[in-house]
Amino acid sequence: MADRTDIDRLRNQVDTLREQLADLTDEAGHEAERYRARAMRRMRGMYGQARHYAHDAGDQMGRQVGRHPITSLLVAFAVGIALGKLLDLDRS
Repeated sequence: MADRTDIDRLRNQVDTLREQLADLTDEAGHEAERYRARAMRRMRGMYGQARHYAHDAGDQMGRQVGRHPITSLLVAFAVGIALGKLLDLDRS
C-alpha cells in the first residue's frame, strides 16, 4: 500500500513539474517576443536615421557636383582609372 501511495505522490510531483515547465516555457516565449519587438523598433529607428543621412549625403554630393562640374568629372575619371588599374592587377 505504501508503494502505491509513493507512486501516486511521484506522479503528482511530475505533473506539477510539467505544469511549471510549461509556464516557464510560455514566459520565456513571451519574453523573447518582447525582446524581438524592442529590437525591431530600434532597427527601424536606426534604418530611418541611416536613410536620412544617406539622403542628405546624396543631396550634398549633388550640390557639390553642381558647383564644380569640371572638377567632379575629373575626380570621377581619376577614380575610374584607379579602379580599372586595381581590377586589372588581378588578371596579371
